[in-house]
Amino acid sequence: MNNINSLSSSLLKQAKNYHQLNTKQKTKFLTQAYIVEGASYQTIADATGINSNKIIRDAKLLGIKSRNRSEAQALALKSGRHKHPTQGTQRSQEVKDKISETRAEAWLELTPEERERFAEIGKQQWKNMSEDEKKSLQRAAGDAIRQASVDGSKLERFLCNSLIQAGYVVEFHKERVIQNQNLQVDMWLPKLRIAIEVDGPSHWSPIWGQKTLSRNQRADVQKTGLILSKGMVLIRVRQKQDISEKFKRDILDKLLNTIRQIEHTFPESGDRHIILGDK
Repeated sequence: MNNINSLSSSLLKQAKNYHQLNTKQKTKFLTQAYIVEGASYQTIADATGINSNKIIRDAKLLGIKSRNRSEAQALALKSGRHKHPTQGTQRSQEVKDKISETRAEAWLELTPEERERFAEIGKQQWKNMSEDEKKSLQRAAGDAIRQASVDGSKLERFLCNSLIQAGYVVEFHKERVIQNQNLQVDMWLPKLRIAIEVDGPSHWSPIWGQKTLSRNQRADVQKTGLILSKGMVLIRVRQKQDISEKFKRDILDKLLNTIRQIEHTFPESGDRHIILGDK
């Protein structure tokens, strides 16, 4: 409902005498009410006792630019005139999954040219940021990386919790999997002698520089060699893309199927290095 009391007292006084205002006074009144105080045309009409279409025509003739639909909705939400359709509500997991799948499918259906266009938009947005904004984003990313190294990434925690729920014994961020070796793996299934590593983008892309990428890849090769040399199975989960709910479920299904196959038949030595996820 439009509330004329949302207008200031001075504007309410002018509204009652709207018919008597000259062109300059109407321009000032409508600018103050519509632009400055953010009242709707209907609210102004109610205050003046004039049909809203007349107010809209006057505003147009006086050169006052009307808000577009998006701007009007945003202002209505901000002012409390309208309630946000989803604020205070929680989506079910089924709805979240459906949204995730829809977004993932939409991305996969994009042509290479369209993906390149979105990439260019992202680059331009970064370019348009101030140095302070860039530094703030970089600090936040660095903090997230450091925190993930302690608590595990979101994907690591999701997979670990899901495996435990499936009935497997899982040791998270297990250290010294190999005796006398300072070696930590993301997840360790002791009963099945399976080590699981979740490799994020820093294992495949120089997001922190070529030197860091080379160091990470050397460490991966050394860890792989040590684990396989002891007759264990190493499953590497590659995560190059952003983590969507669909990606998480798909990779979990692949991981569970792989583990069940190993339970049934332990692989030969040449088949104990298994890679899942993005190629």
